[in-house]
Amino acid sequence: MTPTLLLSFALAQADAGAAKNLLTGLAPKAEKVANVERMTDGKAADPGDSWQTVLTSVIEKDGHVTWDLGSTREWEGAWIQADNNDVYILSTSDDGEHFTIAWESSTIDNAGMQTRTSTTARGRGRFLKLTARGGDSLFSVGEIAVFASGPEAKAFTPSYVRTGPEPQPVDGNWLVIAVVLAGLASLVKWMKQPREAAAAAEAPKDEKKEAPPAAKT
Repeated sequence: MTPTLLLSFALAQADAGAAKNLLTGLAPKAEKVANVERMTDGKAADPGDSWQTVLTSVIEKDGHVTWDLGSTREWEGAWIQADNNDVYILSTSDDGEHFTIAWESSTIDNAGMQTRTSTTARGRGRFLKLTARGGDSLFSVGEIAVFASGPEAKAFTPSYVRTGPEPQPVDGNWLVIAVVLAGLASLVKWMKQPREAAAAAEAPKDEKKEAPPAAKT
């Protein structure tokens, strides 16, 4: 690897390491939300995985999550992995009562848990609220993050975990055995046909018996 490529790789690694989720370690207030701690645990499902697993936090139709950042501050850049066909909304507030929408995610055509990243999403406030709408009203979040600067959102990479069963490899030996057995069954059926025909030809035929002559009167 050339010195230029080494430098580029080192810078990329540094950027990735510098991507700090401002929500990590905060204790949010949640209404009608299950397992809210999963939203900022640094783990996300494999893209396309199911919306309801041990890695996801399910939000009911009227549910929401609010984080207290500790003081009024600006943030820039948003990253969320969530169910594909819903819109997820981040709103900000200084008093925790009156919120203004700062960013709305897009929907994704691909099914399952999918990522939305924005380097231009930004807001200012002490409180940050997450809500959802649209889709099938079954909302689910695997991971969410906001940052001090937009480029951090692009560099952010959680730990992806597979929750579905691993595909089982096809056993070639069993496939061969199945083919051989099918072939033997066809061969036995083919060999039985001439024998059955010969046996039918040699079978004695019923002779027609003549009726005895009628007695003379």
